[in-house]
Amino acid sequence: MKSRLSRMLRGKHHAVWQQFAVDVQGTYHEGARSTDDEVRVTVHGHDVVLQADVSMIMVGKVMVPVFSTRFVTLLPAVPGSRFSITKAGMGSGLARWFGAQDIAVGDAAFDEGFVLKGIDPAFVRGLFDNVILRTLCQDYLGGELQRRDDNVMWSDPTPGMDPLELTMHGLIDDADILRHHFDIFGRVLARQPESGE
Repeated sequence: MKSRLSRMLRGKHHAVWQQFAVDVQGTYHEGARSTDDEVRVTVHGHDVVLQADVSMIMVGKVMVPVFSTRFVTLLPAVPGSRFSITKAGMGSGLARWFGAQDIAVGDAAFDEGFVLKGIDPAFVRGLFDNVILRTLCQDYLGGELQRRDDNVMWSDPTPGMDPLELTMHGLIDDADILRHHFDIFGRVLARQPESGE
């Protein structure tokens, strides 16, 4: 018998992800649990996976599941190519007021709307030196896009590799949101040195 949580999760995202796989000429894999469902597709020569993630957080005295949806691919570990982009929030303005610095690309609306971080500012500026990509981010980006070191404590789940990932809050069951984020992810992946744009 399936758990109540499992039944609740077997919702719209299941059918939307199946159709998304068809739309992007990928393959859909149904997991034993809804959160194990995934879509695999090749983008600019890289294997990209659409998958769900469930993290448990403590709220008061109760563990609560927090769901997210992400596109991820693995790229060689190159510290100078690590970056992150998130939408600026209320805290961003306050942090800037106290002297926190993020990377500016020279587009006032984009620079005001996003927080860009990276080891090599020139690399990050070059990455977002594309008006179409910046416009897509301004219109649709609703999560965090980053190329990061996934080495934690004494373990490295992907030795010699860094994930490039776009994480969105919740189990995304809206086809348009998936398509727009996939477009942004693909354009950023195409501009990575390993993809040779």
